[in-house]
Amino acid sequence: MSFASSLTLADATPTNHVFSTVRVTPDGIDRLDAASTLANPTILAIKHSVTGKGPTAVDRHLVSFAKTETDGNGLQTTAVMNLTVQLPRSGASDGTDVSHLWAMLNAFVAGSGNLAALLRGES
Repeated sequence: MSFASSLTLADATPTNHVFSTVRVTPDGIDRLDAASTLANPTILAIKHSVTGKGPTAVDRHLVSFAKTETDGNGLQTTAVMNLTVQLPRSGASDGTDVSHLWAMLNAFVAGSGNLAALLRGES
């Protein structure tokens, strides 16, 4: 099972961005924002991996946004935001736990001033 080949996601303005599949890898898919360019791409990557074996196996799921820009001097810089979900295959986390953790993460990110405080290095 996979997401649709194109995903439409709104930014903060809210402007919709259409991310279309550009590369399929053994561990996931990379999508390019149709409004960006190959020289200055905005990429959405969704990856999956498993570490460990048996009762210690852990599933990892990564959602990564990377936006590259070129300044007036031709210097490229890339901003990256990642979300990693790591769950043991057995034991501590069931669907309810995952739902609660997801709700708390969303509440933190949506909280007034939390992102600005995080970017200032506050803990």
